[in-house]
Amino acid sequence: MFCNACSGPLGGCGHCGACQPKCGCENKCPKQCGCPEAILSIEADSTNPARLRFNLGGRSVWYDFDSVVKAAETCTTIIPDVVNRLLKYNAECQNSEITASELGGIFHLSDLGDVDATTLKDNAILVYRKDANCGENCDGKNGWVAIDPSEQGDTSMDYVLGAASDGETKSLMPPANSSQYHYLAWAGANKAKWSQPAVAASAPVDSDGKKWRVYMDPTTKELVVVKES
Repeated sequence: MFCNACSGPLGGCGHCGACQPKCGCENKCPKQCGCPEAILSIEADSTNPARLRFNLGGRSVWYDFDSVVKAAETCTTIIPDVVNRLLKYNAECQNSEITASELGGIFHLSDLGDVDATTLKDNAILVYRKDANCGENCDGKNGWVAIDPSEQGDTSMDYVLGAASDGETKSLMPPANSSQYHYLAWAGANKAKWSQPAVAASAPVDSDGKKWRVYMDPTTKELVVVKES
């Protein structure tokens, strides 16, 4: 749009889009001419946050910042130190070490995925069950469950559980001739073992010449010894 009837020193007005403060026709132009306001906007690509679109003065261009981000990446690592029982955290601003006791302090046994803590109680022991039949709505997966030995009683068993002098857990194997009766006894230097009465040629006697004959109490069924001549 041009200003009409202008007698200013420029001899006429310039185009209203020209970058001039007033076209040189201060009093006769119907409105002031000048520069349009610059446009500057930045938009992110919703599918790729590292890709931005710049709009400058109505013209748009995309720029992919992936390479910039990759070049500015810092190295952060977490490395287990099995020997020293540490978890080493190497970050961009500091290096830290988390000890096994510190890390373990936030865990309970029940936090482990293959431990069923719902059955834990006083004096319970953990046993591993493979493909356990754990009842209705149970997935039967392998895992550790707690049992109370007092609730797992039976009228007989194949193995007797015990411990060696160094504390190692062991089981006493069934006797070689398992069709005969054997007695679990402390067998002197042979320690706890299955035992049967030894066969002697004659009855042994003590220093008084007495024989120690074994009888069973008819009421309590306790075995007792009577010294007899």
